[in-house]
Amino acid sequence: MKHIFHMLFLGLVLIAGAGCQEKENTADITGEWKLDTWFGQNAEQNVKVDIYLIFEANGGFELFQKIGDGHYKRFAGTYTFKKGIVSGTYEKGKPWSSSYTAVVNGNLLTMTMDSTGEICTYSKATVPDSVRKDAEDYN
Repeated sequence: MKHIFHMLFLGLVLIAGAGCQEKENTADITGEWKLDTWFGQNAEQNVKVDIYLIFEANGGFELFQKIGDGHYKRFAGTYTFKKGIVSGTYEKGKPWSSSYTAVVNGNLLTMTMDSTGEICTYSKATVPDSVRKDAEDYN
């Protein structure tokens, strides 16, 4: 009887442990995003930063970036998203300076730079036509 009790207890522990294993991040990052916080600060705090980021379902990306005054700069290329890690390459073949751990929670995308641990957050938002028209290609 004691032996059966120990076997049942061991079985329950194994089942409970299996349920606690870390799940793979399979979030869908596709869509259009606008920067909310830049490395822990409001995007407009100190230096005005305005960024729109598009992850396309086909593996393409576009980034529209304006730091300070002036025009938006447009960057584009391809990205991969596997096991919660996003990395990419610009159109002319230069890789991103870092990969990012990406987590989606509702309409919020949190991207943590793997090389430094710095965090940026984005909200779902459509890229305005005026941003697309204003952008200078910077690839």
